Amino acid sequence: MALTVSLLVYMITRQGAERGGQTDRIISSPSGSTFRDPLILHSIVMEIVWHGHSFFRVRAREATIVIDPHARHRGARITADIGLISHDHPGHNAREVIGGTPRILSGPGEYDVTNVAIVGVQTAHDVEQGRRRGRNTVWLVTAEEMRVCHLGDLGHQLSSSDLDAIGAVDILMTPVGGHNALDGRGAAEVVRALEPRVVIPMHFAEANGDLFLGPVESFLREQGVIGATRQARVNVTRSSLPPAGETQVVVLEPRKPEAGPITPERDRPAGAASVRPLGASRSRQ
Repeated sequence: MALTVSLLVYMITRQGAERGGQTDRIISSPSGSTFRDPLILHSIVMEIVWHGHSFFRVRAREATIVIDPHARHRGARITADIGLISHDHPGHNAREVIGGTPRILSGPGEYDVTNVAIVGVQTAHDVEQGRRRGRNTVWLVTAEEMRVCHLGDLGHQLSSSDLDAIGAVDILMTPVGGHNALDGRGAAEVVRALEPRVVIPMHFAEANGDLFLGPVESFLREQGVIGATRQARVNVTRSSLPPAGETQVVVLEPRKPEAGPITPERDRPAGAASVRPLGASRSRQ
């Protein structure tokens, strides 16, 4: 039986011209919220799952990529082809969680692994060029004609040279909870600088952990998003991204990795169809 995944996120728009003069047809709901027309995806091309803190699994046709794994769940392992580590901290560098024979990358540079282009940009974990908390690598992954950027524990605003090195971003994963990384306001400034089409907040207080971090709601307020519904995962293709000039915020529910080895066949959703009513989006001016 095919599994249909519905991604619902609230949509906020600002008045003003969008890039290229494009406008979007918006439907008003009875509650007054606005939603884009549903878009039916006929294949799952890229799947993004969040495992809490800054730990993501990105699965594309070319490879499965694990970013900043932690070891909170005893015995849990995720089989992957590539592992990316932003900095050497126990909450971000649990290489033992990655099963299989992955290529592990942990520093700046340009890489090509299993036909996935990866760029690591050196940044810092603090506002003092790393003198207090050390270095941090921002990762940019290009797969399925989309550019996915994971900021790691970025602790400062991006310089013009950082922005040039990162380039265009389709999907951005950014810390929002503070504590030696970007807080809600700082993350909002980075979002304005990078202008991604989709933003996934990370590194914020969760019900079962990270209570020392700030809540995701502070970032959502900065973005003008109220009452966002959390989703289990993101399934996305290049054609299903929001149009240029618009940023959509997607809040994910942390998923606990299963104990024991997780193979792509065992962990893959049982179907290819996905329904995507868009929301939580604002136009950039």
